[in-house]
Amino acid sequence: MIVLVKTPNKDEFIVYDGKKLMNIYFSIENKRAFFKFELLDDISDEKMMEIINLFNNKMIRTYKVISMSIHRKDLLIYENCFRNSLYYEKGNFLQRKVESYRYVINDGAFDREGYIINQGLIEEVPSGKFKTSKTGCGWIACYNLFKLMNKEKTIKEVSSAISDIAIFKGMFGVDVFGLYKYLRKNNVNAYFTPIFKNQCIRDIKNSKYGIILYIHNRGSHYVAYKNLGNGKCIYYNAVYGRNNHVMEIEDFYKKFSITPLGMLISV
Repeated sequence: MIVLVKTPNKDEFIVYDGKKLMNIYFSIENKRAFFKFELLDDISDEKMMEIINLFNNKMIRTYKVISMSIHRKDLLIYENCFRNSLYYEKGNFLQRKVESYRYVINDGAFDREGYIINQGLIEEVPSGKFKTSKTGCGWIACYNLFKLMNKEKTIKEVSSAISDIAIFKGMFGVDVFGLYKYLRKNNVNAYFTPIFKNQCIRDIKNSKYGIILYIHNRGSHYVAYKNLGNGKCIYYNAVYGRNNHVMEIEDFYKKFSITPLGMLISV
């Protein structure tokens, strides 16, 4: 597991994954963070995206910054990684602004990489005419899926778009066909699996990411997942507040789905 460790009395993080991978040096001026990094080992784009997520979340949770910037000459081969994490060009820098919604939502709604894992804490973001805490699992699943695919979007953009297609102004959330069309419209090459959860289990195993729709004791629920490739997935917002929620795919359905029915959007 990748971790960022703060160096005592220095504006510096050391990035570890069993060994040192990177040093990140930063400074904060008027709530604006400026940073650069020093590679100590080869890092894949996938690992770099995880490090960027961890760093972004550290800056937001710990230092309450309003933006994060890195000089373009310091990007090395990772410019696309930053652009896929909402960094955009501003002069000689790539900058990411922290959206206003992030600071009105309880930090406990997010995991250490910034994925949403606790819908119940989100009272401030509307889901149609209702609160996300009640009917917002559809937009949360989409938000997490975009992030998993390195196509991150803002909370405001995703929640607003899903609110526009919600059923009865959000009373019943969003229908799976509307969700599927929205993802396809946003260039997600998604595959739709209808009706039975046995088919969903098969297609989850053949996918990398996706969104599960299942029926539990309190109604229906959308959950984003990442296939770990060993018969297990990590699930986001299935159990409110559970970090690193890893389960066998079949065990997940046995525990949480109460009918043989289910639907899946997979990538």
